[in-house]
Amino acid sequence: ALTGDDLVAGIPGIEQQVRLSTEQIFSVASSALKDADLLRLSQRVSEVLEDPDVEGVVVTHGTDTMEETAFFLNLTVRSEKPVILTGAMRPSTVLSGDGPLNLMNAILAAADPQSRGMGVMVCMNDHLLAARDVMKTSTYKVETFRCPEGGCLGFVMGGMVHYRYAPLRPHTAHSEFDVRGLAELPQVEVVYTHIGCGTEMLRAALKSGCRGIVAA
Repeated sequence: ALTGDDLVAGIPGIEQQVRLSTEQIFSVASSALKDADLLRLSQRVSEVLEDPDVEGVVVTHGTDTMEETAFFLNLTVRSEKPVILTGAMRPSTVLSGDGPLNLMNAILAAADPQSRGMGVMVCMNDHLLAARDVMKTSTYKVETFRCPEGGCLGFVMGGMVHYRYAPLRPHTAHSEFDVRGLAELPQVEVVYTHIGCGTEMLRAALKSGCRGIVAA
């Protein structure tokens, strides 16, 4: 229900530290996002980052699928400039909502020159987490987003951005994927299998006309 301007208004004094502009690309529950939404978001972020006056982009996102969107953007956004996703585990209507601090930290990180070349990150609970490794590990804890394999890249504390590590795998400007000229993404279905399962779900996926199947 809140616009980008509403969210920024919840961080008093942020406009004295960075120049901000907001854009509402779409407003939808993250669990309802479609491939077309991800493609549109990636293309728009790449377009915005081409502006020499833009230092970075922050994307506010629901936590249900934040890690998936972050990974997609990490593979497809064509820029060295930082792209940082953030959200909230507690709604703004409850005591100790975490959204304003997460957003402020994400904005500060996106504006920091150290963030250039670090790829797409998730900023939650003071941590800066690489999009390739980040996972949501709990449905209710504020410290839910973690990187079990690689650890976090850095953190934001007291308004200061600190990095400890940098990602080595190709990402963003060095990724092999380029979706800027695509009108749509190919349909791929994920089919979960188990001991004793039949072939009905696989056959249904094939019948739908998908271009590929991931068997999980």
